[in-house]
Amino acid sequence: MKTYAIRGTRTKLTGHYRQDGTRITFCNKPVGIPNGDFLGLTGWKMCTRCVKAEQRDRAHAEQVAAQFAEPMPQPIVIIPCGAAKLDHAAPAAELYTGSYHRACRRAADTLTANGGTILILSALHGLVPLDRILAPYDMRMGAAGSVTPDLLRKQARELGVDRATNVTIIAGLSYTAPALAVWPHAATPLAGLPGMGHHLRALAAIAAAEQAPAAETGPDLYAPRGSRNLTTGHLLDDATGRAHCGAELAGPNGAAVLTCAACRHAVEAEAAVEPMAPADREAAEVEAMFAAQLVTEAEATVGTWRGEWIGQAAADGALFTLTPDREQGALFA
Repeated sequence: MKTYAIRGTRTKLTGHYRQDGTRITFCNKPVGIPNGDFLGLTGWKMCTRCVKAEQRDRAHAEQVAAQFAEPMPQPIVIIPCGAAKLDHAAPAAELYTGSYHRACRRAADTLTANGGTILILSALHGLVPLDRILAPYDMRMGAAGSVTPDLLRKQARELGVDRATNVTIIAGLSYTAPALAVWPHAATPLAGLPGMGHHLRALAAIAAAEQAPAAETGPDLYAPRGSRNLTTGHLLDDATGRAHCGAELAGPNGAAVLTCAACRHAVEAEAAVEPMAPADREAAEVEAMFAAQLVTEAEATVGTWRGEWIGQAAADGALFTLTPDREQGALFA
């Protein structure tokens, strides 16, 4: 394994391991030049912290790889009910007619196109399979009489999905919160999006599989450490070795269908404030100096406000001289 010196240090005889995808060593110091050529020289040694940390990281990576090598569990997708409904009893898959619910349903259909289960989170009935017959009702999540997290946990056990590891919750905050009480590790692709318009655009993108993995022009997506939920991929921050949202990463996630919203927003924010390159900054400074020079020269030109009016002010300090008007009488006497 390649070893490196610490940047800025005089001695190059201590070998350090670099964390994959970063410029940071396993002992959390900045990476310098490769120093493997010094191996065998008198005084050569390996950083103990780097060796131990690399061994732990490799063991965990092998464990995660073994988990990922197992058959991928079928996804469980939770979507919300809706206020708009048919005026008669119908299967849950048909009962809700609102545009937001239908958008969530289309996204869920995409995520389960190769198998999986869609459950509707009803404010009155809790977790409902698509084929369950329901009569129209009027209940909002969080209102008196609506379902509780304890009831949802019980229903999840009865449905055999309480221990599911591949769960995605496609819903607003009022429905996502109680569902997370059942599956705290679940992916929440709409989390952090500010309003209905952003939700609908994200749902349309999921439904159209625009966020599908293996997009050759898109960035690599990574799996979070300690989770087997591969639905959401995270973006690597090369400076820290973590995801842009702060999560620890285990390795590439080729099964991701969604991109972590927090990672995406962080990357967009960094791009928006990205400093100018030195050459661009120098060109901008030269352009500003040239513009200032043009203004100065223009102000000094005869015929301008500064050159004509102030430049020809009377010696006594008066800005201009008034000629008395005979009709104004004593005003100028």
